[in-house]
Amino acid sequence: MGKNALVLSGGGAYGLSHIGAIKLFEEIGFVPDIIVGSSMGALIGALYSCGFNSKYMESIAVSFDTKLLLDFISSDKKRRRGLLQGDHVLNFLKLLTKNRTFNELDKQLFLNAADFFTGEEVLINEGSVAEAVRASVSVPWVFEPYKIGDRLLIDGSVSDPLPVNIAKKQGVDKIISVGFSEYTEDLEMDARAIYEKKMVKKNIHKIRKNLLKDMYCNDELNNKPRTVSVLEEGFVQIENMMDIVFNATLNENKKNSDLYIYIDLKKFSRMDFRKADKIINKGYKETKKYKDELIKLLDL
Repeated sequence: MGKNALVLSGGGAYGLSHIGAIKLFEEIGFVPDIIVGSSMGALIGALYSCGFNSKYMESIAVSFDTKLLLDFISSDKKRRRGLLQGDHVLNFLKLLTKNRTFNELDKQLFLNAADFFTGEEVLINEGSVAEAVRASVSVPWVFEPYKIGDRLLIDGSVSDPLPVNIAKKQGVDKIISVGFSEYTEDLEMDARAIYEKKMVKKNIHKIRKNLLKDMYCNDELNNKPRTVSVLEEGFVQIENMMDIVFNATLNENKKNSDLYIYIDLKKFSRMDFRKADKIINKGYKETKKYKDELIKLLDL
């Protein structure tokens, strides 16, 4: 029997719905051989690869107090490169993953991040799992970028929020992907999305060059942190552009998936971490709609 891959997309709090999807997978006996994740999908995928079940992951998600993020704000003005320094996040990730390396995982795991200077996708499948996740969730303006090797890395969704291409390169038999944007076969919309993706890439490059560079590299600006409102506004702009990038790559990724599971989370925000229980439950219900297709496709 060939190997099966599960690809989990990024999406902020939306990514918590992956826990609900995994709960359904557990019920029908689907155990992926390979897991690929981006951003929040990288975090959930890493925990899943560590051997944690959906019940355990849900207990963490619903009990986590987002106010703790305030403790993550850097007090070292010379080091401040974003709203969140990220050291506490990294320590938390090391605790969750028990500081495992990729070689020590129960399942094969592949995560993506983006090169800070070029936006190029970077595959991470060796070394510290916690550090890989830290890099993949490094949302520009929110987290400091994270250096692995000689590359400065930011959120994987900047390059590809649903990295089906990584799974495809592993030569798997079946690819199941989970995302939050609807699939369309409208060719006109396809062409528009491709154009928008090109424009977004230009905009992201411009922001990276003119604004992110200031925040991360200019000591004078780092002497005084940007206000939260400015950071939030910037995050919304980045998030909106990521939506367009996602939509522009979705059809290609879907076509390379044997089954694309769409989780409708329009009633929620990507910042709704306090609604973890509802988002997880929604993920379960939406994935359940694909139960028969999954069983047939995977011969369960």
